[in-house]
Amino acid sequence: MSYNVTKFEVIFEGKPIAVAVHSVTDGEETNHIVSIDDHENFEIRLTKENKWKADNGTGINEELLALITAHYQAP
Repeated sequence: MSYNVTKFEVIFEGKPIAVAVHSVTDGEETNHIVSIDDHENFEIRLTKENKWKADNGTGINEELLALITAHYQAP
């Protein structure tokens, strides 16, 4: 099992947002958990089309999600 945290900032609606993505690999499977202030943590996954998608029901703004996933490079 391996664990990695990637931290960065994105600018959303003119404000900096601190982001941490926790990636946990166990065997063949890697989980990517996004942590941002004032929002419940949520998981993102790569689709078969190599696009990041958040779990259903996260309530994350699609524009903010696009900024986060554009910046994040999975280990």
